[in-house]
Amino acid sequence: MAIRKCFRFFLILLFIININLIHCLTPIRLGVAIPWSGKNWDAGPRFASGISIAVEKINADPTLLPGYNISFIWKDSQCDEKRTLGVIADMLKDDQFPVNALIGPACSDGCRSGSYLADNWNVPMISYGCAASFFSVPQKFPNFARTVGVYSKSGHIFVNLMKTYKWTRIAILTPSSGIWSSIMNGVRNDIEAEDGLQVPFFQNFNKDSVSDSFLKRQLEDAKEQAHIFLLGGYKATILKVMKQAKKIGLLRPGYAFISYELLIDKCVLPNKTEAEDCELLEGMLDISLFVPQNEAYQKFANLVRKKMAEEPFNRFMAPEEPVEIYAAMLHDAALLYAHALNKTLNMNGSILDGRLIINNTLNYTFEGASGTVVIDHVGDRASALVVKNVHNGRYQRTANFFVTEKRLQVLNNTVVWPGKTTTIPLGRPECDFDNQLCPPTEPWVYVVAGVLTFIILLLGVIFFIVHHRRKLFEQALMSQTWRVKFSDIQFNQKHHQGRMNHAGSICFTKQQQQQMNNNQNGGVNTVSAMMPLLQNHSHGSQQSIESIVHETQVFTRIGLFQGNYVAIKQLFKSSVQLTRELLVELKEVSELQHQNVNSFIGACVDSPNICILTQYCNKGSLQDVLFNDDLKLDWMFQVSIASDIARGMQYIHNGASIGVHGRLKSTNCVIDSRWTCKITDIGLFKFKDGQAVDEEVGIDHEYDALLWTAPEHLDNIKEERSKEGDVYSYGIILQEIITRGSPYSMYENLSAKEILDRVKKCSNPRFRPVVPEDYGHPEYHDLMSQCWEEAPTSRPRFDEIMKALKKLNGGKNINIVDNMIKMMEKYTDHLEELVAERTKQLEDEKAKTDELLYRMLPRTVAEQLKHGEAVSAETFDMVTIFFSDIVGFTKLAAESTPMQVVDLLNDLYTCFDQIVDQHHVYKVETIGDAYMVVSGLPERNGNRHAGEIARMSLDLLSATTTFVVRHKKEYRIQLRIGIHSGSCVAGVVGLKMPRYCLFGDTVNYASRMESSGLALRIHVSPECHEVLTELGGYHLIERGPVSMKGKGTIVTYFLAGYDGFDKTLPDLQFAAGLEEHSFK
Repeated sequence: MAIRKCFRFFLILLFIININLIHCLTPIRLGVAIPWSGKNWDAGPRFASGISIAVEKINADPTLLPGYNISFIWKDSQCDEKRTLGVIADMLKDDQFPVNALIGPACSDGCRSGSYLADNWNVPMISYGCAASFFSVPQKFPNFARTVGVYSKSGHIFVNLMKTYKWTRIAILTPSSGIWSSIMNGVRNDIEAEDGLQVPFFQNFNKDSVSDSFLKRQLEDAKEQAHIFLLGGYKATILKVMKQAKKIGLLRPGYAFISYELLIDKCVLPNKTEAEDCELLEGMLDISLFVPQNEAYQKFANLVRKKMAEEPFNRFMAPEEPVEIYAAMLHDAALLYAHALNKTLNMNGSILDGRLIINNTLNYTFEGASGTVVIDHVGDRASALVVKNVHNGRYQRTANFFVTEKRLQVLNNTVVWPGKTTTIPLGRPECDFDNQLCPPTEPWVYVVAGVLTFIILLLGVIFFIVHHRRKLFEQALMSQTWRVKFSDIQFNQKHHQGRMNHAGSICFTKQQQQQMNNNQNGGVNTVSAMMPLLQNHSHGSQQSIESIVHETQVFTRIGLFQGNYVAIKQLFKSSVQLTRELLVELKEVSELQHQNVNSFIGACVDSPNICILTQYCNKGSLQDVLFNDDLKLDWMFQVSIASDIARGMQYIHNGASIGVHGRLKSTNCVIDSRWTCKITDIGLFKFKDGQAVDEEVGIDHEYDALLWTAPEHLDNIKEERSKEGDVYSYGIILQEIITRGSPYSMYENLSAKEILDRVKKCSNPRFRPVVPEDYGHPEYHDLMSQCWEEAPTSRPRFDEIMKALKKLNGGKNINIVDNMIKMMEKYTDHLEELVAERTKQLEDEKAKTDELLYRMLPRTVAEQLKHGEAVSAETFDMVTIFFSDIVGFTKLAAESTPMQVVDLLNDLYTCFDQIVDQHHVYKVETIGDAYMVVSGLPERNGNRHAGEIARMSLDLLSATTTFVVRHKKEYRIQLRIGIHSGSCVAGVVGLKMPRYCLFGDTVNYASRMESSGLALRIHVSPECHEVLTELGGYHLIERGPVSMKGKGTIVTYFLAGYDGFDKTLPDLQFAAGLEEHSFK
C-alpha cells in the first residue's frame, strides 16, 4: 500500500515537472491548410493526422529544436483559391497567436496568392501538394518550398508510356486555369519533342462554364485524330468529360483515358450516384505521387488512421480505408521546416526570418515518411510518380516512374482498359487514321512497288537538288540582289528636306507638310547631322512624288524606286559591316513572300545614307486607321484585320526561316490600298543593331514602344525574342482593334513606365488591359486573354489563333476583299430586281414626301417649289374666308389637363380635316381653337368659292352634333363660324418652315365676322350674302344691324342651309348664352 502511494506521488511530481518544462520552452506555432471539404479535392480526412505525427516526433527529438515546443492549428482550405487566401490571411494576422510558419496548402489554386502573403509577412511556407511549375522560381517566391515534385516535369512519363504501349498519338483536353494549362502545355512540349510522337489535338476549356455539348463536340473531333486521351482537371471535371465520352461510345475497347490524382475512395462502398460515377472511371490510368510499399510506410499509415480519431481531427478511419500519400508529404513538410529552422538557429538566425529558413531547405536531404526527401536548389522535391489502373473501384499499381532518371518501371500487373478488356489499345483505328495500314488489293501491289521506286529516285533527285540549291544559296548570298544605291531613289525636294519619321507612323496632311517645309532650315540634332539624305539624289520624278505628297495623306517617308513607291526607314548608323551573318539575315528577309507580310524591297548600305526600303502602303499603319475617327470599322472589318495579322504571323512562325518577329505592334502593321493588313519591320536584328540614340524622342517614347512587350522579355529587351512573346504582342493588338485605342488606353492616369512596372511584377490578378464585355464577341475576349497569359507556354499558337478567328466567323475564311467581292457578285445577280425594288421604294417615299408637302402647302405652290421656281405673292380679286372658334373654350381648357386639351383639339380637327377634303377649299392654319379655311385660291374657281365655304360650314356645324369630347362625354361643342368674301394677297413667307399666308382686309373682316357671331350659327357678311344670293339656293336669315370694329354698323346674316341639305344641325336652344361669348 505504501509503495503504491509512493509511486502515485512520483507520477504526480513527474507531471508537474513536465508541465514546468513545457512552460519554459519557447513556443512555435504552425498554421496548417488542409482541404477537408469542398467540391474540388476533399482528401483531408484521409491524411490530415500526418501533421500530428510530425509534431510529436519533432517535440520528442532532443536534438531537433531543443528548447522549443511545436504546436499547430489547422483550417479547411477546401482546395479553393479564395477560401485558401482567407485561411492563410486569418492565420497570419492573428494578433494573439500568430503562426511562425505555414504548412500547405495542398492545391496550386491557392498557393500562388498564399505565397505572396507569406512573403509579405516574411513567414516560411512549405507546401505538401502544390505542383505548379511557376513556383520553381525562388526569386519570385523566396518564402516557398515544397515536398512534392512538379507535374509539369511529368511529360516524359507519357513519352515512356506511349513507347511502351506503341502509341504515336495522344489528345489532350484540359481546363484553361493556370495549373492545369501549365502542366498540359509542358506535357505536350515533351511529347512533341520526341520523334514519331505527336499531340494532334489540344483543347482548353473553362471548367466552370463549359457546356456538355462543347465537351461532346471536342471529344468527337479528338477521336478523329487520336484514341488515347489525357484529361486535365480535378475529379469533378474528369467526370464531366467522361460522361460525354460514354454518350458518344468512347468507353469501349480501343480507347484509353489518363488523368492526374483521381480520388476514388468513395468507390469502395458507393451509393447509387457514386456507383455510376465510378463506372465511368473504370479502366482509366491515373498518374499520382509515388507511394512507398515498405513496412515503415505501412506502420506510418496505421498510425495516421489511429491519430485521425484523436484531437484535433476526431475522425474515425476504418482499417481498410486508404491513407493518402499526402499524409506522408504533410508529415515531411513539417519535418523539413524543423530541420531548416534548426539549421537557421545554429547559424544564429532568427525564427522570424522566413526567407533564411526557406533558403536552408534548399539542397537538403533527410529521411521522411514518404522515403528519402531530396529538396533541390529551387525548393522542389525530386520525387517519383506512379501509374495506377482503376479497376472495380480500387487502384492497382501498374508502373513506377522515376522523374530524375526519366525511367518507367512497368510492373507485372494486368491492366484493365475501358470496356473491361485486358487488350492494350492500339491508339489508332485498325487501318490507322489515313487507312495506310490496310493491305491493298492485289493489283495495287505493283503500283505501290512502282511508287516506292519512284520515291527512291525522287529522294536521289531531292538530294541532288538540295546540294545544288546550297551552292545557289551561297552564290545568291554573295550576289546581294537586295542592295540599293541611294542615288537610284527619287525624292520630292521639299518633302525630302523634312525630318524622317523613325519613331512610328504619322500622317502628313497638306498643312503639316507646308509647315514642315517652312521649318526645313531649323536646328540640327545629333542624328540628323549624321544623316545628310540630300546628297546626290535624282529629281527626275519630282512632279509625280509631289502629287502623292500634296494630294493624299503620307504616313511615312516615301520615294520612287524603279517606278514604284517605297517606304524608307532611316537607320541612324554611320556604317555597316556586311558579315556573313548579316548577309544571311538580309537574304532571309528578301525571300519573305506572303499576302500579309509587307514586301522587303531592299537596303542601302552606302554611308552615310543607310536605310531600309519596303513596299509603301498608302492607308498607313493599323494605329493610323484605328485613330481615324472618320473611318467606321464594323465587326467584320475588325475580325478581318485581326485575321490578316494572325495569318502573317503564322507564316513568319511556321513558314519563314526567321521564325519570330520580336517587334510586333500596331505601328508595325500597315494597310494597303485593298485594305489588307500586312506585317512590316521584320527581322534584320543585326542590321538594325548599333544605331545612335535619338535624343529628341525622349525616354517616354522608349517606354511607349515597350507596351506590346511580353513580361518575360521586359528585363532583357534587346536579346530576348520568342514566338510566345509575339503572341502576347498580338493580344495587345487585339485590345487596340476592339477598343480603337492605344495599348492600356483605359488606364489614363498611368504613365507607360508605371504600366510596364506593373506588368513586370507578375501580380495576381495579372495587370492587363480591361476591355468592356459589350465590346465584340465573348470568344474574342477569351482569345485576347489567352494571348496575354502570364506563363508563355499557356499562350496559344498562331495556328490555334487562326482556328479561333475562323470559328468567330462561323467557320468561314475571313478576308474583307473576298467578302466585298461576294457581296458584289450577289448584288449583280439580283441587280434588276434590286433596282426595281429600290425604285418602287423611292417612288413610295417620294409619294409620302409629296403628300406631306401638299398638306403643308397648296399643291400648285408645292409643285412650283419642287421645280425650283420662285413663288411670288399673288392678288386674288375674290375669295371667301372661313374662321371658326369654340365658345367657352377658355373655361373648358381651365377644367382640363393640357393632354386632354390636346386630345380634344386633335380629335375635332381630324374630324374637320376629313370634311374639308370633300370641298374645293384650302385649309390655311389652326391656332388654338381657331380654324381658318379659304376657297378661291390658289386655284381660282369663279364665284363658287362662297358656295364651297358655305356648304363646308354647314357640314362642320352638323358634325358637332355627333362629336364627343373624350374626357367630358356630356359636353357639346359650341362652334361659332364667320365667313366673308373679298379680295386678298397670298404668298409663301419665310425660308425655314415656309407657310402659305393670306394678307389683306378681307382676312380681318372674316375674323371679325367670327368673333361677333353666335354659338352654333354661321355668321355671313353682306358681301358674301351677295355672292350666295347670286349662286342661289342658300337659306339666309337676316340678323340685322351689327356694330363691328373698323366697319361701323352693318347688316349681317345667318346661314341656315341650302336646297337639298338634309343633315342635322345643332338645336339652338342648347346654344351658349351671351354671357359665355367673347365678342371682339
